[in-house]
Amino acid sequence: MDNKQIVAVHHSEERYASLTLIAYSQEQRELIRQVIEKRVPNSSEISISESEVDDILETTIEYHDDYDKQSGEIFETIIRCLHITECN
Repeated sequence: MDNKQIVAVHHSEERYASLTLIAYSQEQRELIRQVIEKRVPNSSEISISESEVDDILETTIEYHDDYDKQSGEIFETIIRCLHITECN
């Protein structure tokens, strides 16, 4: 296994916000899934998608109408739970 850490990338504009988590192993992806399952509420305004390119596994959480800016607190909690120290 590669020793790369999970990477977080945040994007936002007006009422849209997303957090992409980049994993480098199946173990990291499973950890991401567990944290998301516990921390992200079920809502029609939130979508979660996964993709895989070569050895990079991406999970993206998107808030499509984040009028009240609820995503910020949830994204921060996810980042802390995954022990990510830097978010791009």
